[in-house]
Amino acid sequence: MITRKIACYRCGKLVEATPSVDKPYAASSFTIDKHYGCICSNCLRELSKKDTILTANTANAKSQAPQNIQSKQSTMVENDRYRLNELKAITSKYPCLDYSLESFVDIVKSEVFGQDEATEKVVFTLYTNQFKCMLEDMGYESDELNHLLLIGSTGVGKTFLAETALKALEIPYARSNADAITSAGYIGDKVEAILERLYQAANNDLELAQNGVVVIDEIDKKRRSDSSQRDINGLAVQQELLKILEPNIVWINHGKTAFDTSHLTVILCGAFVGLDKIIKTRLYPQSIGFKSEESIDDDKLLKNVEPIDLVKYGFIEEFVGRAPTPIVLNNLSYFTILSIIQSKLAKKKSIFSAKNFELRIDELVLSKIACRVMEHNTGARDIKKELESLLYQAEYQVMNSRSGGSCDINENGDATVLYEDTKSKRLGIVELIGKDYLLEDEP
Repeated sequence: MITRKIACYRCGKLVEATPSVDKPYAASSFTIDKHYGCICSNCLRELSKKDTILTANTANAKSQAPQNIQSKQSTMVENDRYRLNELKAITSKYPCLDYSLESFVDIVKSEVFGQDEATEKVVFTLYTNQFKCMLEDMGYESDELNHLLLIGSTGVGKTFLAETALKALEIPYARSNADAITSAGYIGDKVEAILERLYQAANNDLELAQNGVVVIDEIDKKRRSDSSQRDINGLAVQQELLKILEPNIVWINHGKTAFDTSHLTVILCGAFVGLDKIIKTRLYPQSIGFKSEESIDDDKLLKNVEPIDLVKYGFIEEFVGRAPTPIVLNNLSYFTILSIIQSKLAKKKSIFSAKNFELRIDELVLSKIACRVMEHNTGARDIKKELESLLYQAEYQVMNSRSGGSCDINENGDATVLYEDTKSKRLGIVELIGKDYLLEDEP
């Protein structure tokens, strides 16, 4: 459980704000609408009393109090009311802070499988970054925002994790591919174009966009080149990206709009092929009198990544320093892939259910699909293709029939569809020969 202390804007007293499931982002000492951490309960109670005295407008209160005191009290309450409305307007820009951190972690874990540790770190960083932005908007000093660097093999869910977390937290974001980014003066995406996409994703609300997130895929493609010529695709792009990784003012929309990046969060994603060899060389140097190899799995080497490894891989120190703690995603196991298949299949079944069809699939065929995906070694990328191939003929028949029926798929992928013909309105049975999912090696 994370505990923070925030100063009451009125009396300056530090009080705790503790995220919890029962009370979203607040201890009992905080109570301003649905947003907490702005004013302590004592000050709020005093404000309520003053407001009651003034609104009651009794003759006795007016006759007994001198006019100058009444005027002073009225001004104080109006100022306090203005400040409360101002704080409500600020906190309304951060809707995720109405709910607990744990609730978002649970939501993302229900969509992203096999990456529990990475999920917690990503959601925590995004959540606390929003909290820091809110504090600064309220006039408090706050720590710098943390950018994220997600490392993992292709298909493990780096981008999917980032986008799922951002959608759950309702943070505006824009996604770009690093491969298309070039330095100034060359054809391709520029840093300004990346921020313009975010600006458009925030419905042209500049303040909302400045508190948003930029997701950049395949950042490992921008490693520094060893060539003696000017590195316009590697080193130059890294230097250009420092504009958004560090607090800056970047002019977008043809120089008409000033974009402040001090509240911007950047998520960098990449497979970093070959980084494991650099880490292995650092962990096990070939020295006489020492063991050159230790018992460690190759897929766990990335968990030991340090900033110095990224510098040797080809990234400048300033770039690496903006995301000092990389988050490494796990390779997907057979059981994780099977869980992803079942999750995607549940969504497919909803299509059949909408047409009043019952879809039944032999568990063995799902196991064989998982084995096929594992053989391809592309993570979860092939799952959608395999399911589409399995269900295409049956789904076509279901969409072409009247509402009502059933569809059974056996272990070989063959489908039997019981349906009502659209023309004759009679029951019919169709046998569909599916893809051969028989494999030599069973799990």
